[in-house]
Amino acid sequence: MPKSLQEHLFLKEPKRVLSLDGGGVRGLITLGMLKHVEDTLKERSGRGDEFRLSDYFDLIGGTSTGALMATLLALGETVDEITRLYFDMCPRIFRGSSWIPGIRSKFDPKGFDAVMRHAFAEVLAANRVKPHEPTMDTTLLRTGLAIATKRIDTGSVWMLSNNPRHKFWDSTSEPWKDYWAARPDEAKFYAGRSYALRKVAQASASAPYYLDAVDIDISPEERGLFFDGGASPCNNPSSELFIMTTLRRHARSGQRCHASPYGFEWSTGADNLFMLSLGTGMWRDRQDVKNFRKQWAVGKAIHALRGIISDAETASVVFMQSISESAKGQYINRALEDMQGLRIVDEPLLTYHRANVRLEPDWLRTTLGEEFAYSSRVINKLKQMDLAEQANLNRCHAIGLAYGARSIDQQTFPAAFDNF
Repeated sequence: MPKSLQEHLFLKEPKRVLSLDGGGVRGLITLGMLKHVEDTLKERSGRGDEFRLSDYFDLIGGTSTGALMATLLALGETVDEITRLYFDMCPRIFRGSSWIPGIRSKFDPKGFDAVMRHAFAEVLAANRVKPHEPTMDTTLLRTGLAIATKRIDTGSVWMLSNNPRHKFWDSTSEPWKDYWAARPDEAKFYAGRSYALRKVAQASASAPYYLDAVDIDISPEERGLFFDGGASPCNNPSSELFIMTTLRRHARSGQRCHASPYGFEWSTGADNLFMLSLGTGMWRDRQDVKNFRKQWAVGKAIHALRGIISDAETASVVFMQSISESAKGQYINRALEDMQGLRIVDEPLLTYHRANVRLEPDWLRTTLGEEFAYSSRVINKLKQMDLAEQANLNRCHAIGLAYGARSIDQQTFPAAFDNF
């Protein structure tokens, strides 16, 4: 029998986290790698076609396109089902760009909304459930789910989850009911458990410029506007997921000790916590010095700002590798290389595996073979998060499949975490 949600979240045993980056249509790269993850764990579980990634991972978290995949995986969808959905929905979302881009969103958010409604209708039908709007507390979620999104009207990053011990899950639920009872004016928020799951996932994937912000009612007097979680340092959410799951409160002398605001309080250690982090492709945006100097100031500024997501992703990988044990680290730069043997703690706080591809000609050809010796023009297309041409989608998926075959195997998943 697969574990219940309560067992995934609170059973005292080694825990496993799947972290999924943002990246628009390049989510098909991630799905290619996830196919090998699913096949490897399916064989290991002995459950055959009944196996789902939600059986293995105790928490699946994501940002943007990663949030969409995380939600569907937590609902029990297979990788093949989600891949089919992506090939169908990407051309429907990223089509008919606005005739005044830069003034209005590039794409009509109604298309995104229609696709998400259809996807959820399929999940409900597969589970033989009557049509309704599932909320964050839906029993259809088979495992822990965490979604990163940016509340743009207050400038704050929100990490939402289906953990019933979360501080804002419900003002009357354990372990926070006494806390909120002592603060009646602050307890007038709408319970996080009541948020529409579809809207939360859409909020995380509504990238600025491309799609409109998603509004969510926070309280009877307050409405929040939410954008893509990639508009924050959390496009790679792995470090936030680590903090969310392991943070615990330590009371000072004379103070009452409340629970962690996230509600997990999982144990750290190489044999206690495992995280698999999957990217959607990275690259160094190199510039010719002479040509760069000739650009207008606005062009130089835009180029610098474009690198923030990539820089934040690298910073997250550096942090995670600096506190963890990994059979094979991701290469960072000439100074840190793959960080093997480099840590800021004597004992690793978790076992961590990062898999991502580099969308650079030499890397693709050398790592994946001559079949992937793409021209600069093709690679520039691959880098675009909204290019939903069939050929581009096919290439993204093929790259993910090829790299997954080389980077994901039985050794990726330590035996200490074989508590299916």
